Amino acid sequence: MEIIDFRPLPTHVPALEELTQTFLALKRLHTLDIRVYLFHPSYFIPVPEGVKTVSFFHVNLYSKAWWMEFSKFPFRNVENMEIFPSEEEFGYIFARDDYQVGVDRDGTERTPEEIRIKGYRLGDVQVRGLKWFKFEDTEKLFLPRDLILCVLKKNEGLDEEVKQDLIQQSGVILEETRDRGGRRRSF
Repeated sequence: MEIIDFRPLPTHVPALEELTQTFLALKRLHTLDIRVYLFHPSYFIPVPEGVKTVSFFHVNLYSKAWWMEFSKFPFRNVENMEIFPSEEEFGYIFARDDYQVGVDRDGTERTPEEIRIKGYRLGDVQVRGLKWFKFEDTEKLFLPRDLILCVLKKNEGLDEEVKQDLIQQSGVILEETRDRGGRRRSF
């Protein structure tokens, strides 16, 4: 994989829509391990419904557009998810976001807030039903700064130990409240 300058992906590309449908049709796939983007840092590979475990590696090479697609995708039936950036493995040149703070991986301009917080805000994620989640955040790379909080809000079934590790990692202060049914809820 070479470092090249990308442009944002156009919308409604028939070949990309076909590729998306091909991924979604993989009914017998149970584990999906994605090590790097296929051909463009904004193309989000949809996860088929049969997948129980998904791993994303080198996520600092993906663009904000990829993360926005990630946040909208429901990840049906996924119980285990791990997300890792790659700061050292490919060498410093692959962490070019550290010194090209004004331009995202796909060539789009970053907002002043993104530059200030050195990352993105997803606001929400649609992934639900996780029992296990691991995310290695680093402030050296442009990553979604609220991913852990978003996952905690939507995945009440997370293993307690995993939940406590995520809370500690993110420094989130939780407030316990009760919903209308009297059940304990966090946030």
